[in-house]
Amino acid sequence: ELSIQEDPDVILLDIMMPEMDGFEVCKKLKADQRLSDIPVVFVTALKGDQESRIKALECGGEAFLAKPVDESELTAQVRAMVKIKTANTDKRNENERLKRLVEERTKELVQSQAQFKGIFENLQDAYFQADLSGIFTLASPSALKLFGFNSLDEIIGQPANSLYGNPQERDSLMVELRSKGRIEDFV
Repeated sequence: ELSIQEDPDVILLDIMMPEMDGFEVCKKLKADQRLSDIPVVFVTALKGDQESRIKALECGGEAFLAKPVDESELTAQVRAMVKIKTANTDKRNENERLKRLVEERTKELVQSQAQFKGIFENLQDAYFQADLSGIFTLASPSALKLFGFNSLDEIIGQPANSLYGNPQERDSLMVELRSKGRIEDFV
């Protein structure tokens, strides 16, 4: 509760405590998304206890200090943990910013797609799209009606030259497209 209220840069946590040991407290801190980025430094009187050190790191602690704590080592650890907290906060803020940006862009894309669909479905002119190998990939409803098709399934996947009165016209179109990279004023 205090960590949520204060949002500290680092938590110094003793292993031996009443009611709940430091390992349990650390697990609870790291399980809470609001607190998980706060670095935890374990402090204990068990100087040579390697098992406790490993357990402290496994439950989410970032560092371990043995009592009596050397002041310069404590200062160095706290400085390092503050850098970690700052980096974690920056990362979280950037992730939130990117998430908002993705949501905005997704909303814009959905709106744009709806607008395109409305325009496309109400075109009076016939519109076709074919890939470079000459296979239809898209056709407007007006194109289906104009050429006597009942559904997209009848035209999608079919060769585009089937709609040309003279199939060599499509070959000429493709030569120009490949040489110039685009088509302008091609009848």
